[in-house]
Amino acid sequence: MNINSRIHVAALLVCALTLRSTTAFGATSALPLDALKAQVCRDAFENQRSYCRNRIDESDRKLNVAYREAASIAPRNRELRAQQRRWLVEVRDRCMTDACARQTMNARVLELQEIALRAWGRREVPMTGDEQREICAGIADLSSRNEVADRLLPLEDMPPVILPEPVKGIRSELSRSMRGTPRQAFSLPIRRDVNFVFGNYDTGGSCYSSEIRAISEPLHRPTESWPSEEIDDEEEDDVIRWGTWGGGESVLMFHGRYFVVTTRGPEGSVGIVTWITPVGTRRPVCVLEKARTERTVSYFREDAAL
Repeated sequence: MNINSRIHVAALLVCALTLRSTTAFGATSALPLDALKAQVCRDAFENQRSYCRNRIDESDRKLNVAYREAASIAPRNRELRAQQRRWLVEVRDRCMTDACARQTMNARVLELQEIALRAWGRREVPMTGDEQREICAGIADLSSRNEVADRLLPLEDMPPVILPEPVKGIRSELSRSMRGTPRQAFSLPIRRDVNFVFGNYDTGGSCYSSEIRAISEPLHRPTESWPSEEIDDEEEDDVIRWGTWGGGESVLMFHGRYFVVTTRGPEGSVGIVTWITPVGTRRPVCVLEKARTERTVSYFREDAAL
């Protein structure tokens, strides 16, 4: 065998070993999005495949937004990039159904948001008036550019939570006290290593409406530091009531905090913004009108301390 033949055989052997290694230990790169959609939507009925692909596109957009935000603020950007590549290959690409893909991608969004939340370092401290104005102006800007939808958590695809018996009792009591019942329960990391349980309620009426309510008991913190859902008499004229008829509420993580926002119109512009406080209560912060803040609620204590 001449030298050229030996080189050719050696090359074939290397290719065979590479193929064997790839087959044995998993793919070396992530599937392109079109390949993923073909994989997870192949068993859908023909008239549902387009819907399936659109849902995967939506989940992918939300994932990309969460990754970019985490990467922009995370202190170890290179590690995050490598982690994301491993996740794509080892977790996302193993899904064979659209439900698996969406739930897996949404769970990853929460993981990326946790990275961003820790980097921001805001969620466990009181909000100041200056931050309130910054938050409302920033969300208004996103709304004006139609960039809110890709940041909202799809509650129907949130990882399921198993409620302990005492919390189940709280949920039952809430169901009796409200028009409607919770469609599902989900949790948010409102504090470091604390997952707080919320319910997404159908509130009935002549058109679709939903409302997000806490299921877990509020965490105990000094009232002078953490605003509760109780309204003081002097606040009564300046508080924004939650109005969800004819629309719905969604969860938005923005600048290191979680908010519940109401959306309106076909473009999904934001109306009312309420803050999920670090103890699990909700307080309104502003009403947005297109690209501007229409009204804010003045209840923050600038000298609030833990």
